[in-house]
Amino acid sequence: MDVDNSMPDAMNENPSALHASLNDNGQQQLQGASPHEVHRASLAFESNGKPFSCCFAFCKGSKQGDLLPSDVMNTIVQATLIHSTWGNRRDVNVLQVLHVAHGGGPVLHALPDPEQGPTSGFEAQHNECLEHHKALVIQLDAAHELMLAPVCSAQGDGSVVPVFWGYVLCPGMASVAFGLLERRQMALIFDLDETLVVAHTLSTAESRRDECIRSKENMLQMASQETNMEERQHFERMAGCLQKEADMLNFDAELLNQYAMSNQVRTQKGMFTPRLESVVMEDGSSIQRPVIRLRDGQVILTRIHPHDRKSSVIVRVRPGWKELHSFLAGMVDSQQRFEVYACTAAERQYALEVWRLLDSNAALIPVPLRRQRIVNVGAGRLKTLPNSFGLLPFGEEALGPLAGAAGEEQPPMDVSRQMPLAVVVDDRTVVWEQPSRPQILQVIPWAYYRDEAA
Repeated sequence: MDVDNSMPDAMNENPSALHASLNDNGQQQLQGASPHEVHRASLAFESNGKPFSCCFAFCKGSKQGDLLPSDVMNTIVQATLIHSTWGNRRDVNVLQVLHVAHGGGPVLHALPDPEQGPTSGFEAQHNECLEHHKALVIQLDAAHELMLAPVCSAQGDGSVVPVFWGYVLCPGMASVAFGLLERRQMALIFDLDETLVVAHTLSTAESRRDECIRSKENMLQMASQETNMEERQHFERMAGCLQKEADMLNFDAELLNQYAMSNQVRTQKGMFTPRLESVVMEDGSSIQRPVIRLRDGQVILTRIHPHDRKSSVIVRVRPGWKELHSFLAGMVDSQQRFEVYACTAAERQYALEVWRLLDSNAALIPVPLRRQRIVNVGAGRLKTLPNSFGLLPFGEEALGPLAGAAGEEQPPMDVSRQMPLAVVVDDRTVVWEQPSRPQILQVIPWAYYRDEAA
């Protein structure tokens, strides 16, 4: 990826026209401004580095509310401090990485200030960034940073103008994108419940079983009152399906009860006793969980807290996971094309155990990386791509309520929270914040009991 960062003919704006706009109209306000509004800025380095002046020209489509929240746009206009650089490696194509991480073109262009002339330090800083393959980083707030990549812009008269292309990203997103590009991988983020597994404790299995029985009785009552033959048969069929679902839930509840009380289960195929499996906890300590695997690992009994029988769980794994796991782990053609993550609203210890059962050989997420790659969102919060990558503190998560209902106001678009190199596999889209939804590969919810009963 050692490619020149310059992109001739990539930007055809006429700098003199931009400068004239600035000179004629002065320091314009962001609200109601034209797509190519210009703001003068004086940038200084937080540590070492010569300050320089430039003009920020916002690109088409990046005006307030189109790509970024208004407060972020206003912060850009007021930016004065460069707190770091990113890149500084010969193998980093800065422009390529930022373009991919941002999912498209820049938010703004930083142009030389015509009132300062060639001695302003702009060209010297531009040349240094080009030579050392680095971008300038301006911290806007805890969740946004403006990254300025050097570009040489060819003009219509054949001249070349030094320009910085500005991308607003979540802090750390550029490094994530570079790592994926360098390894030629994509990020794959899984939800757990009803996407990969269906799980129950004894109390939830019994509660759902009782709910099915009540619904069945309602269906039978409606059938007895129905005079239309087709409608009556429909209610009777529904009642039959609900009874089958209740029977399957009762079977699993009985397995859980046996497992919780005696640490063993009896099925038609005989008696099964648990194997103690060593589990490394997040604090580095180890515990042993009694685990029973049935039906070639498709049904698993485990205990989240080994000494608490009420924490016993039965986990049913979605058909096809074994084959998908082998493909993702590179066992088919020795190529591991995806960097795997899990993002779930489930309780933390439950999520870690479910993933351990799904990825028992740690081929997808190595044990030392599970802490950062398995992410739990808090109650009332939306899932986000930055949080899935562990880039933002939990206080920066998108707050609920869950968006997407008809007539509900949508949150503002924020392109800094996108990641085109990521694919999310989830059965629900409304649990994700708006900017992340284009990356979702929505799957049909896996409702094992209902589907098998139908």
